Amino acid sequence: MPPTQPLLSPRIDAAVQDVISEALLYEKQVSIRYRKREEKTTVDYRIHPLALIQRGPMLYLYCRIFDYEDARTLAINRIQSAELLLDDRAIYPKDFSIDRQADLGTWGFGAGEKIKVELIFQAGYGDHLFETPLSTGSSNRSAARRRAVRYGDGGGYTAVEVVALGIRGRGRSSKAGDAP
Repeated sequence: MPPTQPLLSPRIDAAVQDVISEALLYEKQVSIRYRKREEKTTVDYRIHPLALIQRGPMLYLYCRIFDYEDARTLAINRIQSAELLLDDRAIYPKDFSIDRQADLGTWGFGAGEKIKVELIFQAGYGDHLFETPLSTGSSNRSAARRRAVRYGDGGGYTAVEVVALGIRGRGRSSKAGDAP
């Protein structure tokens, strides 16, 4: 059983995906008709495709729109039509690097800055982290503390120290009405 509810992939027009893939391969511009989220009407864009990004079941196109310098991330499933512009070469931003964009966290993942976070769970709720840590730097405070909490010491909390990407602050998890 998966730990979360699996999401179904949105329907992507095969012809659109073919045009986008070809444009990336040959570094060509594309004319697209795009429907923004929760909008009924579409807008026409001339884009410079830079990269395809997959995040879970979603496929995104990272691109420049028209001749603007900044790039945007568009959901491929919202592209209604696409036409390859064979005579127009895509123009990449100066010093463009897909790896650098990922490291900057553009799409919510990447190398990022590692920080130390302490997570506190009510007894039993965080036990899976002892066997399946969030990162290689994860550790529990001590086996004695874990045993005392697991078998009930009146406090009912387990502390786990975690080094993870993109997590900030201190987390607590408890049932409503329980005191930490």
